Amino acid sequence: MIWLVLGPEIPSAPLYPLLVAALREAGFAAAAVHPRGTGYSPGPRGHLDDHRRFLADHRAYAEALAMQQDPLVVRSFSLRMLAAQREVMDRCAGNAARTTAPLLLVQGARDALVDPAGNDEILAASAAGDRRKLVAAQGGHGSSAVETTVEPLLGWLEAHAPASGPRP
Repeated sequence: MIWLVLGPEIPSAPLYPLLVAALREAGFAAAAVHPRGTGYSPGPRGHLDDHRRFLADHRAYAEALAMQQDPLVVRSFSLRMLAAQREVMDRCAGNAARTTAPLLLVQGARDALVDPAGNDEILAASAAGDRRKLVAAQGGHGSSAVETTVEPLLGWLEAHAPASGPRP
């Protein structure tokens, strides 16, 4: 089983259609984890009194603009949600240091939303003997990085899957 763990900017369109199709063809199952507050769960969604300043920051990025046209994408987030998200990100390197499971980080070379130094920190901290960073030369943030690296992603997953029996 391949779990797609997503951030809060989740569109209503099918997630990673090229990757999911390739995974299915190769015999893998895939499922997405939708974080609380993204429109797929009950309860309050993101909250700000004046979200115009928040949205103004995102207008500089093409992917963020496209996502804002999607009716299920949360347009603004509370500071509590952003702080909690920061806590998760701050723990990534420490969590990577506590596991020896193979690690593959996918990063878009044109990602204007995430500083690649964070991925480098996670990779350097990892206790995994088998760790790799895959840079999507034409990819930005999120799906464009994943969808432009389907073949190498699938190759990595196949190389790390059990030799016999059902796929993980």
